Amino acid sequence: MLPSLVIALLLTVRPLITDDARTVGRGAAQIETWGRLDRYAVQHWLLLGFGPVESLELTLGGVWGKPDDENISLAGPILQGKWLFLSGVPRGRPAAAVVGGASAPWGSGAFRGASWDGFGYLAITQEAREQERLLFHANIGAFLAGADQALKATWGLGAQTHLFAGLNAMAEVFSADPYAASAGGAFQAGLRYVFNTAVQIDTAIGRGLWGDPRLPLWATMGLRLVRAP
Repeated sequence: MLPSLVIALLLTVRPLITDDARTVGRGAAQIETWGRLDRYAVQHWLLLGFGPVESLELTLGGVWGKPDDENISLAGPILQGKWLFLSGVPRGRPAAAVVGGASAPWGSGAFRGASWDGFGYLAITQEAREQERLLFHANIGAFLAGADQALKATWGLGAQTHLFAGLNAMAEVFSADPYAASAGGAFQAGLRYVFNTAVQIDTAIGRGLWGDPRLPLWATMGLRLVRAP
């Protein structure tokens, strides 16, 4: 199967939080999977995406893991749609998309949500140098989360720059993660290595900057594969 897989060289593959504006492409299917470790829990996330048309990307996923001093927990599904309404031009106009989704209150343990949570945001990606050697992107939006369905703002600013060979450096600052329904802000930085047209790996370390409770120090590693149509 691996020889038939190609990597979509987009800016954001989880473990980064800030989303890329671009879509996977018509007829392409993608897998995004990553693990996250902090002092409170070990998590494993899995997202499956598909592009029915060039400008639309649909995603389905969930999370499972072990919170501290608790049994195995799981939550999902998370449903997301992304519509690319403006295609980007290298060193020119940015790409822009609207993203919306929801997570269901299904599962067990600490990860299970108390109610349906919804989110929506605008994603913008700018290719400042050709061949994706320097990329910037931004997200801004809001989500409803928790039993009280409080409306919270979410935003993120991220960048990726090419270092050498297949190695890239990336960093971001964000406030609130719709997938985790957390309101705190944090900084995260890491590396992305594109081994070949079949395998791309991300790794990152982050820490909360503000919020109550403030997010603890965490480490993540992620993999993304995209199967061409």
